[in-house]
Amino acid sequence: MPIKFRVDGTDTYKNYYPLYNYVPNGELVVGYIKTEDLSQFKRATVKYDHIGTITKSHKFKPAHKKLDM
Repeated sequence: MPIKFRVDGTDTYKNYYPLYNYVPNGELVVGYIKTEDLSQFKRATVKYDHIGTITKSHKFKPAHKKLDM
């Protein structure tokens, strides 16, 4: 779901989508992109090394699941 941000120095608001990115040290970096700019990008294939959720405070909470066979 997009987030509305005010354009600097104006009373205009634009929709942005959050971009979550993990850097090599495991830190979560959040950036934003305008919805009108999304068409410039192709969908990426993603490999997840860590499975979990992102909390409301933008922290990563790992999912600890075990599979017994």
